[in-house]
Amino acid sequence: MTVGRAYFEDLLDYDVYADIADFDKDVLILHGDEDSVVPLSYSERALEVYPSAELKIAWKLPQIYHSIGV
Repeated sequence: MTVGRAYFEDLLDYDVYADIADFDKDVLILHGDEDSVVPLSYSERALEVYPSAELKIAWKLPQIYHSIGV
């Protein structure tokens, strides 16, 4: 199956940070120190947006990558 641009167009203007701001429970954000897919700055920004969040940087996890199984 081929997925074209139309499938993703709605996501181009999606602001995940606007949506997460309304979440009022405690949040634990885990970010791998060698994640080459998602920059650490994304987790740091989420930390600022969530009302009650904690960020833990995970390191020394052998063969644990953002895209597990790839």
